[in-house]
Amino acid sequence: MRDLTECFGNDDSGGTSLEYGLIAAGIAVGLTMAMVSLGAQLKSNFAQISGRTPPASSNALGRPAGATDRP
Repeated sequence: MRDLTECFGNDDSGGTSLEYGLIAAGIAVGLTMAMVSLGAQLKSNFAQISGRTPPASSNALGRPAGATDRP
């Protein structure tokens, strides 16, 4: 039994995968924070742009939506 515990105690092969897992978790947290921040900024930008544009009730020629040149 002592040999088995010494074998596991001296085995460092799992340390690398643990380090990679921690690096991946750190990257995931950083990306999540960046996306949340970017999403809030984009929402604010689109709100400003939509406030400046006229409603879609008229087309480019100033006619009501659905109006045609046909009699």
